[in-house]
Amino acid sequence: MSATTQIDSAAAGRVGLLLARHSFADRVESERRGGFATYQPWPLEGHSDADAHEVDALCRLVNRGEVMREEIDEQTWADLCALDLASEPEGLGRFELTAHRSLIAARDRPSPTARGDVHIGEDSLRFAEAILGVAPTGVALDVGCGSGISTCALGRTCERVHAIDLVERCLDATALSMGLNGMGAKALVSDARLDNFEGSGFDCAIGNLPGVPVPPGLEYPPDGAGGPDGLALMRLFLERCQDTLINDRGVVIMRFQSLGDERGPLLLDELAEIAARAGWDISVHTESRIPVEVRAGLTAFHALPVNPGMEPVEMLARTDAHLRGTGYREYYASTLFARPGGGSVVWNNLSAPSLVHHPLRVRTDAPTLDTARTIVPNFYGRAHDLPDSFWELGSLAYIYEPAVRLPEIVDALAKPLTGTELLGLVFADEVAADPIRARFLYVTLELLLGCLLDAGVVGVVE
Repeated sequence: MSATTQIDSAAAGRVGLLLARHSFADRVESERRGGFATYQPWPLEGHSDADAHEVDALCRLVNRGEVMREEIDEQTWADLCALDLASEPEGLGRFELTAHRSLIAARDRPSPTARGDVHIGEDSLRFAEAILGVAPTGVALDVGCGSGISTCALGRTCERVHAIDLVERCLDATALSMGLNGMGAKALVSDARLDNFEGSGFDCAIGNLPGVPVPPGLEYPPDGAGGPDGLALMRLFLERCQDTLINDRGVVIMRFQSLGDERGPLLLDELAEIAARAGWDISVHTESRIPVEVRAGLTAFHALPVNPGMEPVEMLARTDAHLRGTGYREYYASTLFARPGGGSVVWNNLSAPSLVHHPLRVRTDAPTLDTARTIVPNFYGRAHDLPDSFWELGSLAYIYEPAVRLPEIVDALAKPLTGTELLGLVFADEVAADPIRARFLYVTLELLLGCLLDAGVVGVVE
């Protein structure tokens, strides 16, 4: 651990062992599997457990923010306070914990009006999985370490991990996460900028960097801002990896979100040039895709607190105009793997088909509405793996409502309509109530339309 970040390593070790002994990670993952939120790091609103006992009291405190001081022994409470997971006399600390694939990770506890500087989202969990799948060895670098869950994934198999970030709270969170996972001795956590970081020759370099396309002149939280097209930091990271960051046997793993079209992410064309120049074989695995309208809604939501005086509708119009101006209608979430090779690029697309911008219509030979209703179980099954960021503004209601309004949807599609037109017609009440959050209905509506298309109930109008 560097002098930049200090935690009570003894307290972190004791709390980490206690959480492991009581299967904290398994409890969190079991709860996650019990609902639709397969990759949602935090409990969904309205969830309730059985009566609490001592184990539940600890888990509820660090994961849910529920304080039952009388159920936690004095030594454990003192350790929790030392780590800022609790505060005297009976309060919450600065950090809260989640877990994935047995890795415990910390973020700063969000306030009612802000999510905080340390973010853990669906992308964080998917990225940790990708790193665990590669199982890199040697000395590794984590650029933009954030909560430290990716740093901990490296720590599973690497001898040493250097983690850098510009945000002090992220460095603290990473140090805490590494300590709770028993990896504190492997970690060097420090404040550094990617553009002037002097380390070199790593066996592996990873990055899950901000990738939000932000309109020029608009303020945006630093954990998201990626320049006008969202790719500024990704380009810099890949350039530094080619230059000095990794050795000639080094592996690069990068989580990235990118504007694109139906041919794929915008970054793909640039990767072909990079692979040839660097002598890499690059694989890109795309897990999900959302319409740019959804990305515009999320961008507007997170921009509002740092742009006081701008109304939500005005902000949404601004983010919409910027993304429309790029000419791209999709937004992809992917993981990149680069290894020494011959300069090839392979794109593996696992995302659902793009339907929102295409007119659809009930087929003239379509089955009855009762037959159309048979797609609902398939729809709910697919909804267990929703695209990145859905749970930031989406809700369980946004999963149930398209199925509830299936008769209205089928009736409306008696004439050709795009998904955008269908949303405005069938979900006009949701759009009027909250135009930003309603954008996330595009995700589940598109999923439902895909099920109807697969079942032959609707067809694409050419």
